Formats: sequence, C-alpha cells, structure tokens
Amino acid sequence: MNKLVHCEDKIKANWLSDFGNFNRLPQPWREIDVNEYIHKSFSYCVQYEDFRQPLDAKGGFTGGLYIYWYPTYGIGVRPPNKWKLKDGKIVYTEPFKYYYFGCEHKYKELSQENCRKAGIYHAGRCYHVYQCSQCGNIESQDSSD
Repeated sequence: MNKLVHCEDKIKANWLSDFGNFNRLPQPWREIDVNEYIHKSFSYCVQYEDFRQPLDAKGGFTGGLYIYWYPTYGIGVRPPNKWKLKDGKIVYTEPFKYYYFGCEHKYKELSQENCRKAGIYHAGRCYHVYQCSQCGNIESQDSSD
C-alpha cells in the first residue's frame, strides 16, 4: 500500500548534500549501469518513491525520472523519451538511464569506547557499529545468531 507524502519532509539524509526539487536532481549523483541498478534495487526495501522532471544545464526537459529512496541512498530510472510502435508494440529507440543518489559510503567500524564517547548506541560483543568517513552516516548490525 502506498501513501502520498512530500519526500523532502520525510527524508533527513546526511548522505545528500542537496535534496534538489522537482526540476533538479539530488546531489551528489552519478549514472550507473543496469547491473548496479538491479543489485541496489534488491538490497533493502524502498522507503519512498519520487517522481521528478529534471531540467538540463540549459533548462531543457530531460524526461521523467523515478527515484526510489532506500535507508542510505537513492536509485533512479529514466525511461526513454524516444520510442515507436512496431507491430503494435512499443520499441524504445534510446536506452533507459539509471542513477545513484547519495554518498559513496566508506565505512569504518567504531569501538564500544568510541561509540560511548560519541553518544552512539552499542549493544556489546556481537554488535557492530560503522560510520561513513565521508558523510558521517551510522550503520549497525548484530552478528549473533
């Protein structure tokens, strides 16, 4: 079930330097290939879906872009603007484009002592806390079974 909300009110992402708007892409971003898009699509559950119509540097329309927001990044897909009908079926005459939004995280594990000093929760022996050296994002996991 989906509920429509304004994403910019909900996504508090320290891994974005600029959320952008309907006509501007979030920063930072980079183009990715279909393999990375698929890999990142199945890593977590989508938290929010976003649709934008970004303009190019000259203010021209680039087409619709769907962004899927995950806990620590966003990925996007732009369907082709150019297509034709052949034998009653749609045939695209340009490729789909795929994008990654957010920091290219570089995580370093924090000790219990470092977590305590920084006021970050750490549950103990089998609990691991990581911090991105670029944007400060915190990830944690429990490795016990």
